[in-house]
Amino acid sequence: MRIDKNFIKSPVFLATIVYISVFSFLTTLRYYSFVATAWDLGEFSQSMWTTLHAKKLFYNNVEFGSHFHVHFRPILFLLLPIYALFESPVTLLVLKSILLGFGAIPLYLISKQELKNHFAILFPFLYLLYPALHGANWFDFHPENFVPFFILMSFYYYKKDKTLPYFFFLLLALMTKEDVSLVIISLGLYFLIVNRKLLFKRPVSKEILTPLVTIILGFLWFLFSLQIIQYFLQVDGYAGLTSSGYVHFGNAFGRLGGNGGLLNIVKTVVTNPLLFFQVLFSDYLTKIIFLLALFLPVAFLSFVDIKTILLFSPTLMIYLLADSPNYYSISYQYSGLLVPGIFISAIYGMKKLGFNKSRLGALNIEWIHSHTRLLLISAVVMGVIFFSLVPSISGLLGTDEQSKPIINYHRLALLETLSYIPPNASVLTQREIFPHLSHRLPAYVYYNTTPVEYILIDTASYWYENSALAKEYQMMYGEQPPFPEYVEGILTSGKYGLLIYWDGIYLFKEGYRDEPIIFK
Repeated sequence: MRIDKNFIKSPVFLATIVYISVFSFLTTLRYYSFVATAWDLGEFSQSMWTTLHAKKLFYNNVEFGSHFHVHFRPILFLLLPIYALFESPVTLLVLKSILLGFGAIPLYLISKQELKNHFAILFPFLYLLYPALHGANWFDFHPENFVPFFILMSFYYYKKDKTLPYFFFLLLALMTKEDVSLVIISLGLYFLIVNRKLLFKRPVSKEILTPLVTIILGFLWFLFSLQIIQYFLQVDGYAGLTSSGYVHFGNAFGRLGGNGGLLNIVKTVVTNPLLFFQVLFSDYLTKIIFLLALFLPVAFLSFVDIKTILLFSPTLMIYLLADSPNYYSISYQYSGLLVPGIFISAIYGMKKLGFNKSRLGALNIEWIHSHTRLLLISAVVMGVIFFSLVPSISGLLGTDEQSKPIINYHRLALLETLSYIPPNASVLTQREIFPHLSHRLPAYVYYNTTPVEYILIDTASYWYENSALAKEYQMMYGEQPPFPEYVEGILTSGKYGLLIYWDGIYLFKEGYRDEPIIFK
């Protein structure tokens, strides 16, 4: 990737560094403020640690086995050497912010190549201000957070006619999660439509062969991923969990017959179109807000060039048909898969409107400057508006006390309490404390029945009384009593004594009979 010599001094590079720095700090602060949770930062942290130290392949106690029986993410192998140097959940958070921020660089190169004017610099700034990107970054850690950078790099190299790096970044994107295959297939279909005039010419041109290979690669990767997931389901003892071998069909699309697998979903849609539309338009107000949050910050430019809609529409449709509102919310990692397609289509939308080099002669340069500034100001305003729609990030603005990334007395007390638990001791705790204890094999969350030496609870926490919110995992692994009832049942056995208490924080130790340490 060739970058201008002065790129490091450019506003785009500076804005990228600022973004990475700010979100690395905020997400790290979120971790130390006990806002990050076992689902999903804790599970990834423990998965990395057990692979390095316990000879268990991405094993974690949150999912009761290898993470690969839930999702196939071989990108984790590439992260291991980095994680081994700095064994901390913070490493994952910083890596995520770096890769998300770096997405602005190929986006700038793509827009510069297509627009060839002052508007090229607009899109990387819109990207770094994009609310859905903030939501994906804010919510713990997920390898698919790397997808915007990988897909944008792939697209850039495709336009540069460099096949090897194109497929290299395409493969990296696929390695982040099995359902990224749909994004890859959509990308291949788009390139095929763009070059459709060459489709029946012989010999087969590179412009046709590359998209075809992309589509086939996407399909084969998804099928291969399902086989890997099925294998680990058998290894971990959950072979009968779902008839399709992929539990997320049922969890995400139960109303459309997802428990019967992908083919059953297709059959339901074809034979019962009324149900399809009922599901599509259910919870319509939330979905309208979701669509506005996605497309208003790019001024709906993504819909100007009809062909480019294919880059994001299949994934978007899947999200709108999902049972869980998490899929159609900018507060979670899912919307990150839409980001590259939305921004690429927005660039081509602006190009189709005539804002490229071929039309600049008819335009006044001052007009371009003034309207670029206007669009940037609008982007900032829209970013701030939709910033408040992300529930977790809105905690920064003071609307959600539990989600505020601040270090107060209570959280300092919790951090201090952690120091009383030996490094290799077994411990049971709740979801927001688990990431801080995930660097050990015998660390458990909520309702794990394995006997432990320590139990750490924070009764002042939102998650203590609402542990039943982990219903997806309770459905997968069996119904369990609410966490407070479960802990109470253990403690009444008389095997544990209170070691430490302060400010609603209780640390119990097995066999402890001395007076508790009470801090005030």
